[in-house]
Amino acid sequence: MEFANEKLLYEVLLFAKSVDTKINDMSFEVIDFGNLRKYSKNEVLLTLYLLEKNGYLSRNNNITEKRYSLTLKGNLLFNRLYSKWNKY
Repeated sequence: MEFANEKLLYEVLLFAKSVDTKINDMSFEVIDFGNLRKYSKNEVLLTLYLLEKNGYLSRNNNITEKRYSLTLKGNLLFNRLYSKWNKY
């Protein structure tokens, strides 16, 4: 998957990797998680949906609130981006 803004991609993956990620958390006017507040809600949600469509995220619809988690493919991408954006 090619994506123009890898930093935004990384931030959305980081958000989804957090323990209790719900779609409702993504729908606030101001997303208050790390560096996501630098982006518009549309940018963040479109990135989230792109990641889900391409198999990097999985959505669990079996509970009252939809939750996202990283797939194996998503974890591999996250680890690659993590090493790129968190060099010592």
